[in-house]
Amino acid sequence: MFKWSKKKPRLLYKYLFSYLLVFMLPFITISMILYHLSVGNLKREIIQSNTDKINQIGDITDSRLVELNHLATRISNDQRLTPYMLTQPYLDKQAITEIVKYKMNNTFIDELFINFHETKDFVYSSRGVSTFQTFVRNNYQVQPQSIEDLSKGLLVQSDPMLQVINTISINGNNQRVIAYSYPMPIDSSIPIGTVTFFIKETSLSNLIKNTLGKYDGASFIFDDEFNLLVSNKNGIQMDLDFVKEVSSKKTGISNEDFENDNYSFSIIRSQTSNWTFVTVMPTEQFYGKMTSLKQSIFVILFILAAAGMIIVCFLSVKHYKPIEKLVHSLRNKEQSGQNLAGKNEIELIRTKIESIYEDSEHLKRKIVIHKPFVRAQFLSNLLKGEMNNVQEITTLANDLKVFLRGDSFFVIALSYKGKIKRQEAFCYWEKLVKLIDHVSYQDCTGYGVELVHDYTATLIVSNRENSADLNDNRQLFVHHLIKVLKEYRLMMPVIGVGGIYKGAHKINRSFIEASASTENSLLGYANKVIFFEDLSIENKETIWFPEESRLKFIQSLKQGDPVVAKEILVEILSSLVQKNTSNHILKCTCFDIINTILKTTSELDILHHTEAVKELSEFQSLAQMKENANISIDRICLEVEKRKESHNYQLRDNIMEYIQKQYKHHDLSLEGIADHFQISSTYLSKFIREQTGITFTQFVWELRMQECKDQLFHTNRTIKEIVLDIGYFDVSNFIRKFRKEEGITPSQYRKSYQQNIDEKEVL
Repeated sequence: MFKWSKKKPRLLYKYLFSYLLVFMLPFITISMILYHLSVGNLKREIIQSNTDKINQIGDITDSRLVELNHLATRISNDQRLTPYMLTQPYLDKQAITEIVKYKMNNTFIDELFINFHETKDFVYSSRGVSTFQTFVRNNYQVQPQSIEDLSKGLLVQSDPMLQVINTISINGNNQRVIAYSYPMPIDSSIPIGTVTFFIKETSLSNLIKNTLGKYDGASFIFDDEFNLLVSNKNGIQMDLDFVKEVSSKKTGISNEDFENDNYSFSIIRSQTSNWTFVTVMPTEQFYGKMTSLKQSIFVILFILAAAGMIIVCFLSVKHYKPIEKLVHSLRNKEQSGQNLAGKNEIELIRTKIESIYEDSEHLKRKIVIHKPFVRAQFLSNLLKGEMNNVQEITTLANDLKVFLRGDSFFVIALSYKGKIKRQEAFCYWEKLVKLIDHVSYQDCTGYGVELVHDYTATLIVSNRENSADLNDNRQLFVHHLIKVLKEYRLMMPVIGVGGIYKGAHKINRSFIEASASTENSLLGYANKVIFFEDLSIENKETIWFPEESRLKFIQSLKQGDPVVAKEILVEILSSLVQKNTSNHILKCTCFDIINTILKTTSELDILHHTEAVKELSEFQSLAQMKENANISIDRICLEVEKRKESHNYQLRDNIMEYIQKQYKHHDLSLEGIADHFQISSTYLSKFIREQTGITFTQFVWELRMQECKDQLFHTNRTIKEIVLDIGYFDVSNFIRKFRKEEGITPSQYRKSYQQNIDEKEVL
């Protein structure tokens, strides 16, 4: 058994509490779910029952209204109820008898009467012939303000007219009668009169009085203009305007808050009459019906909790022994150099876990595999010649899963610059960038890099080790690349191919050559693959220095690569010394080099510094000329790099400004922005993630969320108007996402803010 110490019981209690927590959390969660499911099922059954009832009421009402329409049609077509028949001394009695029959055959109506335009002061009802004023005052005691409204119904010309008429009963209480007036004949362009049906309010009230059963709530029937026809309230008082507002906007089952209480609405809208049938019930009463069920659930849960706690205590004691052994083992390792003295068991384990966590974080910082732009940055650095450590290059390539086969490399530049129009270029550019992301053929593997500027992309291609002929492999790979471009029906870009170099740290040399090749596309190579060595062969070497060296020197300056530029300068000067040329030719050659530097500076639109040009032209030896040229090279390359950085900063600012202005547009997309700035969507996605640390979708969502909050705080616009204004069509989906992020709905968020403002004003 245990050898109890002062620390052991305390630690044991901690573990006991942990086991209890592990047990109680799912236990409480499941218990709550079980409880709420039971209540929810009961709630749904009650609501569904009421919905079925109100559906039935709607169907009954629709059938009664259809019967009225049929009855009005029959009356309007009945030859015994014509103006002539009703005005003849003997025939009028038969006509009145027919009216009585029509009334008796329909229990839904309380009275009907006919009025003809040619005898507009008289009405013909089941009670006989009388004037309109006598009929409404003696038979129904219609209130004076309603008589005029009712008389307007007698002039209905096309569609039936529904009116709610206030009357005074025998005991003096106000009652209402629903009047439905149809033109005679129906669907006639020139009606000769009207037939009006009186329906007592109690006829509709009887339909809805038993809708709620024993539950508290209210039932309403509204006409097509949301005028209240009848209502029935059982135990609650509801604000009619609130009910109208909810009923006019929603149908089906809906939960709404009013005066800190939650109500369940069941709303049915008739397709026949366009009437709206509504039941409203407080949701709080659903829980009150669960008393007996709750007691049973609580008893069962209590028994389960007691049994679980007993088991937890037993297992805690049983499992403490291995923990004690583990702590003992950790204490024995104090002699290995790790200072664990004075730490209890928990602190020892925590120290070990922290050590493992720190190692893991260090490893994550070192190997960033899951960020796509890291690979692009790595390949770009190879092109710039910024990585010279072979071991570092190999390690990063392996970490980024960039497989550099062998130790021989060459670069292929593909450019649409100057070939096609801007919109066409972007279309082909998108496809090209995706196509060359990774290309393999036989012994060669290439990885694409998008340079963004001037529609130029490059392929860094590595040759497998022990390849028989590197030049043949390069030729085969280029032909394969052209074949792939043709298969995808892409307009052929200008393709420049650099020389083969040994070592990944010299990839920038091949890149300079490939770029120089594409620069010469306007000199008769527009439809060819341009190999750099072919340029030097076709441009015959002069007494000055090789044309190949001139092209590489110019291109290295344009790319801002001082290392390659200085290397070429040394090669040119060394070749001049080895040729033993005369001093005059040597000096002319130096001026040719200076002229090349100044001409390139002019092409790059870099301002000439008078003092720098003067120092460059005033030299007394090759060493001095080399030193002055190196200073100019550094200045030019530094300016080129600054421009590249400035372009990136400007591009970043323009993109961010564009998104800030356009994020409210519902059609804003990554592809649309890429099209606007004429870059690929892949590059744009990486660029935004690198600049903001989040994805494009997350960035736009944050902007829209902030704008939504600002409008909730400072405007009185509805939630729907705000959501549509910030670029969303699906209002319910936005509210769901808002609630998921903030924990409350937008309306609750606005209400909370207003409450805070009110509290501050009070203070």
